[in-house]
Amino acid sequence: HGGRILRELAALALVAIAAWALLSLVSINLDWRPNRGGPLGDAAANLLANWFGYQAYVLVIMAAVIGLRAWAAPDWAAIAGEAAGGAVLVLALSAGGGFLSAPGVPLGGAAFAAIAGLLGAYVSSGGGYIVVILMLVGGLALMLRRAPTDLVAAIAGVTRKRSRASTQILAATDASEISGRREIGANGD
Repeated sequence: HGGRILRELAALALVAIAAWALLSLVSINLDWRPNRGGPLGDAAANLLANWFGYQAYVLVIMAAVIGLRAWAAPDWAAIAGEAAGGAVLVLALSAGGGFLSAPGVPLGGAAFAAIAGLLGAYVSSGGGYIVVILMLVGGLALMLRRAPTDLVAAIAGVTRKRSRASTQILAATDASEISGRREIGANGD
């Protein structure tokens, strides 16, 4: 009983902190004064925005999702694996955002612009993107507790289904256009 109570309380606290952090981030981005998260929320949101850029939103949302999943998680090891996957995913998104940063737009944040700079210096931008993609796949695999091959197979399956649906729609559109042309031709128009 004690482990379940502790896990559920931790989950509730994590969701509540994530909601507060999200409110604080929205407040600084919409320039709401005073910050709806209070002075501490203002400081925390500025810190998150400076370090993570726009990925601060991803970090906060992931914290809430991990909190919700921790509510029903079988054990702390599952929660730790998902949290590690979330951290790797946010790191990858931030490093990727650091590669794409434009002047005055904090896509990846200051810390991750530095990481992107180091990756670019040591493995070039192409190698840096490969590292970012590998981290994205690894983070998702840890979070979803699925092997990378399972993830790729699922993505390929969805892509195949969409491709077939698109082909069927195009075929139906082409068929209706052809029959419409025949009708026009038969009427002499």
